[in-house]
Amino acid sequence: KPFVYGAGIDSHAINAGMALPDAPIVDVDATGETWAPGNYEGDYSGLVRIRMALMRSINIISVRIFDLTGADRVINYASKMLKVSPSRFTPTPSLSLGSTELTPLEMATGYAIYANRGRDVIPFATRYIVDRDGNELANIEEEAGNAIAIKERDGTIQIIPEDVAWIMTSLMQSVCDGGTASFAIRQEAQFSKKCAGKTGTTSNWTDAWFCGFTPDVAAVVWIGYDKPFMSLGRGQAAAAVAAPIWGKYMREIYNGMRDPEFPPKPDSVVMGGVCSYTGLIPGPKCPVAGEYMLKGTGPSKLCDGNHQKMQSVLERYMEKEGISSGNE
Repeated sequence: KPFVYGAGIDSHAINAGMALPDAPIVDVDATGETWAPGNYEGDYSGLVRIRMALMRSINIISVRIFDLTGADRVINYASKMLKVSPSRFTPTPSLSLGSTELTPLEMATGYAIYANRGRDVIPFATRYIVDRDGNELANIEEEAGNAIAIKERDGTIQIIPEDVAWIMTSLMQSVCDGGTASFAIRQEAQFSKKCAGKTGTTSNWTDAWFCGFTPDVAAVVWIGYDKPFMSLGRGQAAAAVAAPIWGKYMREIYNGMRDPEFPPKPDSVVMGGVCSYTGLIPGPKCPVAGEYMLKGTGPSKLCDGNHQKMQSVLERYMEKEGISSGNE
């Protein structure tokens, strides 16, 4: 989901302050096959702003962002962040919920690029190799450093814009501070330092992920089986089983280290006020929420102040389509 959201923000298809409808979706492909995604809890919330949607890991909102952004843009963005071939991704809406298999190293690479202000990282497993006499045969760490230096000189170091990475980091900080991972990291693991990340749970609890980072360290925890038909068990979601491990690991990492401090906000990111219900320009009757957005990507429509709580998803749909709720 962070790569779907990131692609949407990078392409200006969405901004972090906008609201999208969390209501049932039925997708029909060219062969007539239908796909009806659902949320983890099985319920729907109506209009939900982007930050809250990522905090709560709402599947429907991720699908809607995918549709607004387009499959090609999402795939290109994820491919360069994760350093995998675009052919690994199937351009269908289910991609927005993680239908492509990825390794922990690939996920850690993508999150490390977010942590590195959108700049490239070169992962390596072996730092250096010496023979039995102590003679250095290879220094992979030095080679990676040289490759990064070349990228800095030729201008290819920036994988995504720094402002996009900053906004996505802010959104994923909310996941740790008040979203799906907050209890596991802040209460259970007792990791209190600044961090950002995202939970992930596949259907039938076959895989549980927590991918997260500080400005210093990106780390990924995956729990599952080599055989995809095996389940961790009902309710064994990432917030319950993967996020606590990540939090405890990071607590040990920062035992004796300086507190992490994320970089300052780029000038191209602005704080804008939106209606906290609709994500539109606030009217006189609107409660206002502040949100970070790229310059020029804020809402263009004024909220009419019609915030009444509707009774059902059907009524939400009828209001959106302008259908009368009478009996005629």
